[in-house]
Amino acid sequence: MGDRTGYRAAMRTSTADGRQLAWEEYGDPAGPPVFLFHGTPGSRFDSDPFGSPIGARIITPDRPGYGESSPHPTRRLVDWPGDVCTIAARTNPEMIMFVQPWGFDLADITVPVRMWHGGVDVNVPLAHAHHLAADMPTATLTVLPEHGHMSLAVSATTLLQELFPA
Repeated sequence: MGDRTGYRAAMRTSTADGRQLAWEEYGDPAGPPVFLFHGTPGSRFDSDPFGSPIGARIITPDRPGYGESSPHPTRRLVDWPGDVCTIAARTNPEMIMFVQPWGFDLADITVPVRMWHGGVDVNVPLAHAHHLAADMPTATLTVLPEHGHMSLAVSATTLLQELFPA
C-alpha cells in the first residue's frame, strides 16, 4: 500500500438537490476505502480514533446538518445511503453502488462483512446486531462484552488492524 504517514484531506461535494456534503479522509490514500460513520450527535471533527497509521483510506462523512454538511430538514433515515453513494462516487469512481436504501435483501450480500458491537450498548440492542448478522451469510459478528455504544471508537485502531494487518 501507499505511504501511511500524514495523509489528511478535508473534502466537499454537492448533492443533486444542491446541499453540501463534507467529509475527511486520512490514513493510506492508496489503501482500501473504509467508511467510518459517526453517531448522533457528532461529526468528523470529534477526533481521529486511529491514533496510529493503518493500511486503509478512512472516509468520515458529516451527516446532514452536522459539521460542515448542509441540513436536510425533510430527511429520513433511509436518505443517508444516497448521501454515502454521492461521497463514494466522488472518492472512488470504481466503487459502484446500486443499493436503494433498505431496498435489498441482506442475504444477497456476497462480500465479507465484519461487525463489532458493544455488549453493554444501551442505544442499539445487541439482539439487533445478532439479527443483522444472521441475515447476512458472509457476516462475522464480534461482540465486545465490556463496550457500550461510543466506546468502540476507543478500539478503532485494533479493529481496523484486524481488517488490514501490516
